[in-house]
Amino acid sequence: MDNTPAVIEKELLKKAPRRIVNRNGKWGDIAPWLILLLPHVWVAVIAPLAWLGIMANAFAAEPFAAKITNLHQGRYKNKDTYTIAYEFSVDNKVTKAHAKVDKSRFESLKDGDTITIYTARWFPWYAPRLEKDPTSMLPILAFLTVWCLIWCGAMFGIVFAVLDQPLRSKHLAKYGIPTLATVEEIRSMQGRTSKNYQILYKYEAKTVDKKTGKKITAKFNGKMTIKSMDVYEAEELKGQQVTVLIDEKSPKKSILYRFCAHQALG
Repeated sequence: MDNTPAVIEKELLKKAPRRIVNRNGKWGDIAPWLILLLPHVWVAVIAPLAWLGIMANAFAAEPFAAKITNLHQGRYKNKDTYTIAYEFSVDNKVTKAHAKVDKSRFESLKDGDTITIYTARWFPWYAPRLEKDPTSMLPILAFLTVWCLIWCGAMFGIVFAVLDQPLRSKHLAKYGIPTLATVEEIRSMQGRTSKNYQILYKYEAKTVDKKTGKKITAKFNGKMTIKSMDVYEAEELKGQQVTVLIDEKSPKKSILYRFCAHQALG
């Protein structure tokens, strides 16, 4: 074990914000950001927008006059079907749509007739309907609300877990307060396809006591994910002090400078 006293790197003694670069070339560790290419993540982005559109269509729909352009009678699974095509104008923009109706309503209409439809003015093309009462949409709204909460919550948790450390690394390399931490342990965890490694450390930092409002020095435990190539070096550092960068406003947020993805310029 190296007993040389630990010192904080010179480049970290510069006044923040520091100029920083990626340790691994221009693009740095691009792998974590690939999660943004997953269609599941983009579904979580689009789903709330679709939910807002359906809610607006259900409860903020306005009446508009529409002109019937075609009536079509068909057959599906041994049942007669009745469809009307119509067009309407909102803010001088014509929108075309169609809707299924029952037999009695179908027989009461003809090409060129004017009917009233209901849709949101902001996006009239989105699911215009013939009925004013949105009661029939409530089961769909309830299902979509629960589905959006579950899906978006799960995706947010996964994306946060993947991107939290790279974002924290960039922020703290630029603005973090340097101090010393003691390396405690290196853990390995078996994932689905590979092993993940974490380095655990402890440090002291000034923080505000919630009860008294005074500044005190408190002890904190930190952990960060490291690459498999860094495990040997991390094992060699057990019991030694290394530089940790902490968030002055929230000392619980920290990262070990030696293993983070960014480096301050000297």
